Amino acid sequence: MKPPQLGKAADMTFPGRTRFALSHRVNLLLAASGAAMRIISARNPAERETLGDYFLVDAHKRHIIVRDHVDLDRLADEVGALRPEEKSGG
Repeated sequence: MKPPQLGKAADMTFPGRTRFALSHRVNLLLAASGAAMRIISARNPAERETLGDYFLVDAHKRHIIVRDHVDLDRLADEVGALRPEEKSGG
């Protein structure tokens, strides 16, 4: 069964769920490409202030931060995780 298509209206209605789905797709593609990193969302205000909303960690040793203040949309576009209707202007 094909997953439902999410358009801009769905993104505005359920932003947390679609952001989670997008980060999940990014992590799946990173793992499939052999990259030893995962994207993680900040869990509290202190993490958000220090590391940003999203940050990359070592996939094997999660306490090692690879990159902070990651733009989820940009990374998703770079790894090919964005669907055509999710791209800006699309």
